Amino acid sequence: MFFQLSIFAQNFELNRYGINEGLSIELTKSITQDNYGFIWVATDEGVSRFDGYSFLSFTSPPELEYAKALCKKKDGNILLVTDHGVFEIQPALDTAKIVQILQSAPKEEPGKVFYPKSIYEAKDGTIFIGEGGAIVRYRKNNFKRFVLSSDDFSFNFLRNHYFFELETGEVVIVTHQGGLFLYDNKNDKLVQFDRISNFPNITGMTYLGELTFIAGNNGGAIKFTLNKDQSGRFSLATQTKVIENLNISGFLKTDRQVYIITWDQGLFSYYLNDPSYHVEHVTSPGKVKLNDIFMGKNSEIWLSSERGILLLSKRNFNPVLPDIIKQYVQDIITKRDNMVYVSDGNSLYKLVPKDNEYVAEVVLSSPGTVIRSFARFNEGITVATSDGVLIHISDLGTITRTTPKIKGRFISFIGYGNNNDLWMLETSAKQVINLRANGDMNMFDLPFTKIKEFSTLMMNPDGDLYIGGTSDKLELVKYSSKNNKFTNIILKVKTEVKGDITINDIDFDRDHKLILATSHGVFRIDGENAYLLDPGFKNMNARSISCDNQTGTIWIGTPKGLYAYDGEGVSHFNMSSGLPSITIGTRTLTTDPKGDLWVGTAEGIAIMRAKYRSSVSEPPALLLKNLSLGVTIDPSKNRVEIPEDNNWRVDVLDFSYPVHSDLFQYKFDNDEDWINLKNTNRILLSDLSSGGHTLTVRVKPSGHSTWSKPTTIEFSILAKWYKRWWAWLLYFLAFGALSYIIAMFYAGKLRRENIALESLVAQRTDEISAKNEELTKSQNEIIQKNEKLEVLLNELRETNATKDKMMSIISHDLKNPFSTIMGFSQILVDELGTMDPNEAKDFIARIDHTARNTFSLLENLLAWSRSQIGVIRMQPKTINLSIIVNANISFVRDIAFAKGIKTENAVREDIVVMGDDYAINLILRNLLTNAIKFSYADSVVRIEATQGESMVTVSVIDEGVGMDEESIQKVMNPELFHSTAGTNRERGTGLGIILVKEMIEQQGGTLTIKSKPAKGSTFSFTLPVA
Repeated sequence: MFFQLSIFAQNFELNRYGINEGLSIELTKSITQDNYGFIWVATDEGVSRFDGYSFLSFTSPPELEYAKALCKKKDGNILLVTDHGVFEIQPALDTAKIVQILQSAPKEEPGKVFYPKSIYEAKDGTIFIGEGGAIVRYRKNNFKRFVLSSDDFSFNFLRNHYFFELETGEVVIVTHQGGLFLYDNKNDKLVQFDRISNFPNITGMTYLGELTFIAGNNGGAIKFTLNKDQSGRFSLATQTKVIENLNISGFLKTDRQVYIITWDQGLFSYYLNDPSYHVEHVTSPGKVKLNDIFMGKNSEIWLSSERGILLLSKRNFNPVLPDIIKQYVQDIITKRDNMVYVSDGNSLYKLVPKDNEYVAEVVLSSPGTVIRSFARFNEGITVATSDGVLIHISDLGTITRTTPKIKGRFISFIGYGNNNDLWMLETSAKQVINLRANGDMNMFDLPFTKIKEFSTLMMNPDGDLYIGGTSDKLELVKYSSKNNKFTNIILKVKTEVKGDITINDIDFDRDHKLILATSHGVFRIDGENAYLLDPGFKNMNARSISCDNQTGTIWIGTPKGLYAYDGEGVSHFNMSSGLPSITIGTRTLTTDPKGDLWVGTAEGIAIMRAKYRSSVSEPPALLLKNLSLGVTIDPSKNRVEIPEDNNWRVDVLDFSYPVHSDLFQYKFDNDEDWINLKNTNRILLSDLSSGGHTLTVRVKPSGHSTWSKPTTIEFSILAKWYKRWWAWLLYFLAFGALSYIIAMFYAGKLRRENIALESLVAQRTDEISAKNEELTKSQNEIIQKNEKLEVLLNELRETNATKDKMMSIISHDLKNPFSTIMGFSQILVDELGTMDPNEAKDFIARIDHTARNTFSLLENLLAWSRSQIGVIRMQPKTINLSIIVNANISFVRDIAFAKGIKTENAVREDIVVMGDDYAINLILRNLLTNAIKFSYADSVVRIEATQGESMVTVSVIDEGVGMDEESIQKVMNPELFHSTAGTNRERGTGLGIILVKEMIEQQGGTLTIKSKPAKGSTFSFTLPVA
């Protein structure tokens, strides 16, 4: 019994693109592709460009509306005709420039077109434009109109006349009504030489070569040929009706076929070598109105329609005999004698290639049993069935049946040896059978193995046989033909496996390493170690495996589809790829000697015609985009500088349509590992810091076995202006100037207060002198007056001492930091252009450090002076102690980080005190700064608090240099202003602790210090409980 079916019956994957992808109107009239790979579409609203993901529409100028036809020029630009003129599109990767080359007019005028519908460019650059009643020739800005007779007028809304350049260089023009014209290039005129008879309103045409054309209209298609005599004159030679009852709208000729589009019947095709012009309906797009057809650079078919644009791409796999073999495939063999055998359970088929078809011969029909396994053997095929019978069918048709005496129920698997022999496995028995070419059968019992049930076997070229099955470990039995010995191998798995594991299939890669398809993943065996082939294969139920040793690709069949592993990445194939089912059978993958991959599924078989051995893909194109700024940049031209903004992204473009199944990987700068780009073609740059960066991207289109060459771009992210070094310098200078103004203001205020005080003293002294006589009258009164005067004089001395100390701090401790800032700033101004960036950064860091210390000094100085003159008034309120401690730790974090000191908040979150917010902040900030100042690197500064009945004790604890009792007394003495250098030689004024003590006492608390030299210090103060 024989069956014959084509395996290439219009096996397309259909993708539709329209409004959902950004097309403003789905009625499309013409389609083409530029040299980059973008698809261009003409619509009533203008022209749109498609990159596989979304459309970019061009609707300006307004004359682009009612676009009719697109024509790609020899230089890669695209010609566009609309009702309003002729345009030239100059594509670029990031955008396109559209230039109007001819304007239109409401009637025929010299130099202007009149409602053009068709356009064509000849090899010499001459442009031909079809008007309703004329042909326009446009060359090098020279415009000429050839008016047609009324018999050739066209009133078609979409297209009118057709232009073809013959192999010999002549341009033939066929009008909408069938007029045949030749453009006389030498004399620059249009010559009619004949007319197609009885075939008006031509809506589609194509040139088949050798002066043969096919034309279509609403009634079907004709083929006609031209004749060229010795004088060079053309005439219509033949005209034949070849297709009936199709309302044709266009044609596309390929190497093997002609595709036919229709107005409302869909897409059809016929083979060029078919003399009967048998037309097949391509069912993929359905019965949709089609306006234009175009073949892309990768042989995919594009259709413009009333429902957007349609993409028909050949599927990776083609079904084989889908009307015959449509059940669960049990086994496939292809590697012996260039013969293909397939079993669907009850029948065994031999598939014989014939042209582009396969002829299927039923070798064995077994309706009552299941054909489990088979193999080529002794010029025939040996078959094992589920009733325990071995059947040998010779190539001459002789059938021999035997029932071997085995321990198991039946033979479940047959594999090849290296000596024209077969190896067989039984169900429910630890026995292996070897069938030799002479018919002898040897049986080997393997009781020593812990494998519960054998499932598969494979022999390598060295004669080593490996047997796998189900066990609680990954276990194999190895047979060495050299010493005729079986050994057990327990493999060390580098990943966790729970429960029993079954080895479903075995193969060898091109490095002769064992590859195991198991119920818990795919493993490569190296010695006694088993490694996952890819992390994505962990716990995968792998049923079949086939190693293509020419390409290195490893194919894995699973219940969830087919996977291909090429050493770098994994591709997935499912029913959209052409598989009859996603459920791949056990041991039903095989690669034949021609490189074709055969796949057995739950609903039939499919084949991939060595397609996976494609050449390396084209590198992807990259575009920098920022939609919020409305910017698109082609970074391939030059290194790009972009402003810092979270909306920057890189769009990855690959023009191997369709792109939805493409795999993208990328990496930044010096990264070694590739990052997978999942479900998108966009790489976000929001996490990148300012500075220079390198981005490398590669693509792996569906159906290709290798990654593309990578595309690398370089770009710099410019920090916002207020983050740049010169902005920080301005901040420091402005702060320094402000600090100086504030200092001068308070110094002037102190001088005025001193003058007023001196005037008051003088006044009081005069009063005392004037009353000297009265004082002598009463000794007691004099003593009292003297005591008061002494107190007043002491206050004056303290005030003068305060003034002197403040003037000393202002003149020395404030002047020196500003000298440092101005010195380093001047160096930066004078030498920045020649300075090393690291050196400049160091200068700026020193300016920053000096400015911060000066600010802290000013803050303490101002607070102390205000307290001395009684300006500060405590305003107690309820304060969460832990929160305010955290805020002050954050304030000093940079200082602590610079010294390598860790700060810790050990205050409970429920402790609440009553105090002045400003004063407590000042106290904590000074004590923390002081602790950091006298602490060593890698030490800890800790804040603790304990709550009593009425007071909370807060302690700032450091592990620094410590103090003796004498130093503690000096620090607590408000008249001494005692100060020592910190562990990094930090300078101080001695003002901080005095200020802290005053602020604490003004809130009803006390300050205590516990310290020992080299043991650290603890500064404790009390605050009222809220």
